[in-house]
Amino acid sequence: MNKKNRILLLISLLVASVIISCNKDENNDETSNNNPTCNIISPSNGEEIIKGTSVNISVDAEDSDGSINEVRYFIDEISVDSSDSFPYNFEWETAEESLGNHTIKATAIDNESGSASDEIIISIVTNVGPCPGMPAITDIDGNTYNTVQIGDQCWMKENLKTTTYNNGTSIPNVTGDNSWASLITGAYVWNENDITWKNSYGALYNWYSIVDPKGLCPSGWHVPTNVEWTALTDFIGGTGAPHGNELKSCRQENSPLGGECDTFDHPRWDQDNSDRGTDDYGFSGLPGGNRYYEGLFYTVGRNGNWWTSTESSSTKAFYRNLSRIYGYVGSSTFNKGSGKSVRCIRD
Repeated sequence: MNKKNRILLLISLLVASVIISCNKDENNDETSNNNPTCNIISPSNGEEIIKGTSVNISVDAEDSDGSINEVRYFIDEISVDSSDSFPYNFEWETAEESLGNHTIKATAIDNESGSASDEIIISIVTNVGPCPGMPAITDIDGNTYNTVQIGDQCWMKENLKTTTYNNGTSIPNVTGDNSWASLITGAYVWNENDITWKNSYGALYNWYSIVDPKGLCPSGWHVPTNVEWTALTDFIGGTGAPHGNELKSCRQENSPLGGECDTFDHPRWDQDNSDRGTDDYGFSGLPGGNRYYEGLFYTVGRNGNWWTSTESSSTKAFYRNLSRIYGYVGSSTFNKGSGKSVRCIRD
């Protein structure tokens, strides 16, 4: 090959190299992608959320050179939902979430599979406090009870102690086992027929006193129905553990919470190594025990039992139960002649 041909060959190779390089650059321009942007607009980082409320998670997601295919939502690294079109929103129900810090994350994915994420931390808290405009209520005997607002309901924070119907008629105090067992009208007792238990746990009432038209609760208040008790447990996230512990008073033998919660003095729960009262909502449920319909007293310090005003049959009615040995809210029926604690709820 002469010199001229070699020069021509080198020039051809150089031109081909330039053309290939240009084509690669063009291909790179065609395949490059700018990742989208993703920002959580609400809630704000560090915001406190009241447990039981619905939280709107709102995300601003944009893509400068394409479109957003999907926005995914994560709570504590668990995928909970997604949106494939604007607006990018998700309603998070917090009733069953635990108290404390939670991570909210959103990830935007564009039409070229590019992605971007944003992450915030919020805190779920309880709104514990007395009922607005009524921090306390006094019964006909002069006993005063603190109140607590839980959701839309206003509850007494303590067990009822009255010995008088709201119309001024005395409620019979029936102490004998046989006399108690034969009752088909209203009556009350103190635990073990000992009035010194009054201030700790209140009185034990049979169900007939609950529905007596003379009125057991103060004016403007009533014994809650089964439905109203269910509304309470629905608000706190259900009846399963640990929601029972959340309704218990924190006063307990060897409570790890310390301070006034760690006590051997009544009123308090007996010790348990796994289920302990935390009183997250201020309900302060205490174990007033029970009087069996045959007359036997049992489980003070171990079980709290509260009547509803709803009967289940001619001989039984619904009640709710908390126990030192489990963390859920019990719901069952029992003989109307048994004695249980009472909490009143505002009309």
